[in-house]
Order: sequence, then C-alpha cells, then structure tokens
Amino acid sequence: MGVGGPLAAGIQGHTNLTVSGGATVNATNSTSNLIGQNAGSSANVIITGADTSVNFLNNRVLSLGTGLKGPSATPDTATNLVLDILDGAALNTGRGNIAPRFIPIDPDEALPGNITATVNVSGQGSEWNMSSGSLTIGDGATNHGILNISDGGKVNITPNSPFFNAGRNGSVGDITIDGAGSALTLSGSGAFATNGRSGTSTVDITNGGKLIVDGFTGTGSRGFQLGRDANTGADGTLNITGPGSKLEVRGTRRGFASISRNNYTSGTLNITQGGKVLQNAGAVNFIGRNVGATGEVNVSGAGSEYAAGRLISIGIQSDENSTGGTDTVNVSDSGLVKAKNMRLGYNGALYIESGVQVVLTEGMQVGMDLNPVPPAPAGLATVSVLGAGSKLSSGVPGSGFLIFWERFPCRYQHHRWRRDGGFSLR
Repeated sequence: MGVGGPLAAGIQGHTNLTVSGGATVNATNSTSNLIGQNAGSSANVIITGADTSVNFLNNRVLSLGTGLKGPSATPDTATNLVLDILDGAALNTGRGNIAPRFIPIDPDEALPGNITATVNVSGQGSEWNMSSGSLTIGDGATNHGILNISDGGKVNITPNSPFFNAGRNGSVGDITIDGAGSALTLSGSGAFATNGRSGTSTVDITNGGKLIVDGFTGTGSRGFQLGRDANTGADGTLNITGPGSKLEVRGTRRGFASISRNNYTSGTLNITQGGKVLQNAGAVNFIGRNVGATGEVNVSGAGSEYAAGRLISIGIQSDENSTGGTDTVNVSDSGLVKAKNMRLGYNGALYIESGVQVVLTEGMQVGMDLNPVPPAPAGLATVSVLGAGSKLSSGVPGSGFLIFWERFPCRYQHHRWRRDGGFSLR
C-alpha cells in the first residue's frame, strides 16, 4: 500500500492502527509523519509480524507527538502515544522523535507539551531503522519519551554522524535495552550517544542487552556522555547489569566518554553483576569534566568491567591537566577497571575495595593541576585501597608508576601522602 501524503494517526481524539500479516505500507511523500498531533489526542499504532513493514521513503522523519493546542483542547491536556514494532516487523524512517518539543510558527498555537510517547521494539527480527542519523527521546519540560528494546529487538541509527539525545530541554528521556540479542546500534563516522542532554535520562542495559557505538574509521570522536549542557541541571544515569550486558565503543579513532560534562550537571555510570563497558584503545574518559560537574562511576561484582582505553580522568578537564569537577570512582566486590593511565584532580576520589583490581599500564597522577589559578585548589584528592585481594597496579611486576605532583608541599605520614591531595594504602 502506498500513502501519497503524510502518515498520520491521532490528530484529534483516539486512533488505533494495526499493520500486520506481511503487509507493506510506503509513505511516498511523507514530509510530516505524525503519531499524535493535538493536545489530548492519543494513538496506539502496532506494526507486527514477519515481513510486515512501514517505510517512510526519502529519509522522512517520524514524530511521536507534537501536542499542539488544537481547536478546543485545554493546554494541560495530556497526549499519550504508543508505537509497537513486534514479532519480526520493521519500521524504516529517516530521523525519529519520541515526545519532541515543537515550536509553532503561529504564536497563538501555543505549545502545551505534556506528551508521553513510548516506542516498544520487541521480538527476534523486529527493527526500527533510521537512515538519516538521529533520534531524540524526550524534548520539552513536560514531555516524557520512552524507548523499550526487548527480546531480540533492534534499533539501528546509521550514517551522517548518527547520534541520540535522551532528555532535552527539561524533559525525561528513558531507554531500556533488555535481553540477549536486543541492541541499540549507532553506526557511522562520529557516532555518539547522549544521556541527559539538558534534561533527565536513565538508560538501563540488562540481561544481555547491548548499546553499540560504532564509529568505523571516519573523522571525529565517538562515544557517550551522561549529563551535558551547562547550567541546565542535566542528569544522565547509565546502568549496565548482568552477564552479556554491555556498552561497546568501536572504531579506529579515539573513543570519548564524559560522565557529567559541565557546571550544574550530573552523571552516574553503574556497571554491576557482570556488565561491561568496552572502549577502543585510544579512548579518553572524563568523570566530572569541568568545574561544577558531578560525576560518579560504580563498578561492582564478579565479571563487571570498565575498560577505558588510554585515560580515566577524575575531576580533570579536557586539557588533561586542569582541575575539573567533584567526582568519585568506586570499585568493589571483584570488579575490574583497566586503562593505560589515570589522573585525579583535587576533587577526585578513587576507592578500591573487596578483591578489586585496577590495572593502569602506564601510570597514575594524583592531585593534579599543572596550571592552578592562585590560590591553590583546596580539594582533597584521595586514593584508597582496602581489603584482601584489592590491587592498584601497573600490570608490570616491580614497576613504579604512581606520581604525586609537587607544585605544593607534600609530606608522608602514617602510610598516607598529604598535600592538598592524598593517597592511602591500608
């Protein structure tokens, strides 16, 4: 079946639309494909079954919700939308927007927001393929976008700097990737995943689900960030839980991770119960990148791994020298952290407990700020190694690799290095 104009459902009132039984729907001139337009509208769209597909030709965008005022809707009327891609069906679009912020041309058509939009991709062979590079999940202060990928379903975002933004402009944007074979994949030069752009976002990767950021060999960094835009209260949380669950950054150019990037942002990365973060050899990781940022990484449980590539920088800015935010890395219960190098700023802390290994093949610098602005930073850089079997090592027996920066006086007392920063082995 061909649709000559836009594909729209739930313009006003409620709409149920099901495409099934191997049917094909092609939207051939789809400049404004909408599921849910006016405030108070609702829609449940189901695409289901092997060989069933809906195709937006010419890389056209799909938006789930605009929440326009409409002719009679009240500004606070909720807009509720659900799109299900099930049991081997496929949706092929250009960009995708789940609960987006819409700015009307007519100022009298005020945006009420209050949109909740959910996309469920479930079952082996079920796919949402985006061919023009971007996905927004939640945009606007009263909007909530949700993406659930389960039971072997897949969401694929491809070329032209593919990325997703979850949680923009005060919204909530949440992602769940659950089950073996379930995956969200960004493929193309400069691929990037942002969780908590200028709002709140939680990404849960569980039971063997995967988030893959594959930058191939093109220009630009590829990677992920939690809590980005300055002075927005942006908050990103990434939970990777269980054997086989992972976030993987691929490509020959360096990977990049930022866990709380700017002032008045926060980011939390939890790797537990055998989950993994695997990055390429040149990757750099900034935990609490800039002043005012608050970042936290927790690695816990047997099989849990944070493979960070070239550098883990805790409370250090992108110049890899200057004092950044307030940040903590906790490694416990047989977790593993690997990198070539680690740097701690004056507000950084590393805690190693309960049979944990932190392996740094090229070294570690504590209490860094090579170019401080007088007076000297007043924070306390802390490294603590506690419990039988816990190790902080270079991976090379007998090698010395720990450096305390000496711009300010240091002293050794009771197994503890002191300056504005400190180090302890117990």
